Amino acid sequence: MDVRDANILVHSKMAASYNEREPHFRPENRQQVRTILEGLRREFGGRLIDIGCGTGFIIGLAADLFDEIDGVDITQAMLARVPKAANIRVREADASKLPFDAGAFDLVTAYSFFHHLQ
Repeated sequence: MDVRDANILVHSKMAASYNEREPHFRPENRQQVRTILEGLRREFGGRLIDIGCGTGFIIGLAADLFDEIDGVDITQAMLARVPKAANIRVREADASKLPFDAGAFDLVTAYSFFHHLQ
């Protein structure tokens, strides 16, 4: 089993309780990250992509700040838990093969993601 398949397997099993168990969903962390996102929105613009979005930690905090948000993840069970809104689109995709044109976004986030790469 490769790293990609292992991540899909583990995160599929974790998806249902992920938001309740992971420390980045604690209120103090959510507030700190929200403040950072507010500054990034002012500096960079309104189109955000969150790579390795999981259940939508960043997306949930950014939903009312950004005009358009795309989230990508390789685990469908995680994507199913991303908050829904008219300005949010999610897609199952591998971070190494993103289905977007260069320059399509004003800001890229990848919160708690890089340690999952091979």
